[in-house]
Parts: sequence; structure tokens; C-alpha cells
Amino acid sequence: MPGSQANLLHSQIANDVDGAFTDPSRTTIVDLFAGVGNNAISFALQPHPEDPARRRWGRVVAVERDPATLACAQHNAALHGLGPESVVWVLGDSFAFLEGAVATAAAAGGEKPTTTSSSSATARRAGKKKPARR
Repeated sequence: MPGSQANLLHSQIANDVDGAFTDPSRTTIVDLFAGVGNNAISFALQPHPEDPARRRWGRVVAVERDPATLACAQHNAALHGLGPESVVWVLGDSFAFLEGAVATAAAAGGEKPTTTSSSSATARRAGKKKPARR
């Protein structure tokens, strides 16, 4: 897929995910299984629906466990003009990160995080078979 088509696809994914969140007070989004950063970059660049001069997401967090892939994601973000403050890059396991976030929210008496599937996470799991239960 040529680069411009890939950019359009990831922009559409960002718009679709944004449409799932009708509460504008939600300003943090987490891209688990971030890969080379396509979705995180799209989220970080997405304009606010009411004020295009602002960004839709106040904080974008991207989690990737492979150091080389994460470095590539950071490089890709820089190519799109995003500085290091635009995305919080986390080198780590997405499942462990999610468990920690849920536990922290529960301990603080906070609301359970809202989740939606992303193409990045779905694509990563697509090639793996579930282990048989015993």
C-alpha cells in the first residue's frame, strides 16, 4: 500500500476510534501493541472537533515491547513533525501495561478504563492461535 493510502487509512482509524468516545472530557488514549507508531501518530495529529487549532487528545500513550520497533515509531513520529512531548512512548509488554493501568484505576477508586479494539492490536493477534484449554 503506498504511503499516502496508508496515512489515509490510519487517519480513518483515528477518526473511527474518536467517534467511539462521545465524552470530550476523555483526553488520554493508549495505543497498545503500537508497532511502528502509525495509530499513535494519527491520534497525536488528530485535530479537536470543536477547535482545529488544538489536538483532540491531550495525551497519547504508545506501548511496544520491541526496542527496535519502538525506535522506528519514534523516528516515524519525528518525520511527521511530532516532538518527544507529543507521544508518551513506553517500552514494555502491552498486557502488563494494561493490567497495571486497571489496577491503578481500581486502587484510586476511579472509573474502569473504556476500551475499543484497534486495527493494530487486532492485526498483532490475527496470526496467533489461542491455546487449547485443559
